[in-house]
Amino acid sequence: MDIRNQDITHDDNTQGLLDQLRSTWNEIETPPPFRNAETKSRRISPRRDKLLRYYTRLFAIAIVWVGISVPIMKEVGSSVTTGLCLSAFFLIMAIMIGLQKRRVEALDFGSLTSAELLDNIARLQRLRTLHIIIGCITGIPLLAVLLHSFAVTDIWMFAGGCAGLCAGATIGIINNLRTRRMIREIRSELED
Repeated sequence: MDIRNQDITHDDNTQGLLDQLRSTWNEIETPPPFRNAETKSRRISPRRDKLLRYYTRLFAIAIVWVGISVPIMKEVGSSVTTGLCLSAFFLIMAIMIGLQKRRVEALDFGSLTSAELLDNIARLQRLRTLHIIIGCITGIPLLAVLLHSFAVTDIWMFAGGCAGLCAGATIGIINNLRTRRMIREIRSELED
């Protein structure tokens, strides 16, 4: 029931107070942070969704490579041990990617405060750093073993492995910079 426009019969003093209350009520405005919260989440949400799709694709690719590494290594003439090492590497990467994916999924703009969202983003950034460190620690020796295996098998396999290494490193660096930029943009939007 809306009482703002109803006439209430009271003495003049009470009527004056009610009129003053009505005019004050009509002048109340929502503070800017509350009005902009929905707009801000609409700006950030597409970046979150894009990050989520990116991590989902990476996770799927890593899981596929866990399964096909041994058969591919056997097919090209490398040892089963090399294939198992490659599978183990991709399993570790799949676990790290899955953890990052869960952290991105936890970025719920509707129920978390800005401080909680910033904390989740900081955790995501630390997890990404750990992922890169673990990837380098496990990946560099694996690359050396793979390139040695290719060199022993055939010089053209070695050349192809080197070309793949260069192409993969370039793609990885570009994707890392793009992902880092998206996370930084989400963080700066939340800090505003």
